[in-house]
Amino acid sequence: MVVEPGHAWSALRVRDDRPEELAADLGARADEVISLVEILSLARPTRGRPVLSGFSQGGHLALTIATRRPQIASVVLPMAAWLPPALQPTGAPPALTPIRGIHARDDERVPIAPTEALYARLDALGWDR
Repeated sequence: MVVEPGHAWSALRVRDDRPEELAADLGARADEVISLVEILSLARPTRGRPVLSGFSQGGHLALTIATRRPQIASVVLPMAAWLPPALQPTGAPPALTPIRGIHARDDERVPIAPTEALYARLDALGWDR
């Protein structure tokens, strides 16, 4: 995989307009991070659950984890993030982990309109957003 050095979780970007491939890649990376958090939580217990945060691709990853396994985090703070349709939840969350997203209105790489639609969908499904 070739990525921009030090700046990417994936070789795919939102602006590449390949949402199915991006969803598959984000899902695989999210499963890896979920496994790591579960292992570390057992090996190094803390008083609370982790806080997930990320910007751009890191934000997409945080959102993917939050919607796949919301109970793994105490709060999720995605910035400039969105989920491809294949990763968007279709039902109510199994846990009410707060998702508090931040997004610039003039973001040229991750347009705000799809993110606003995603957050409206999460709200309608009963996610704590």
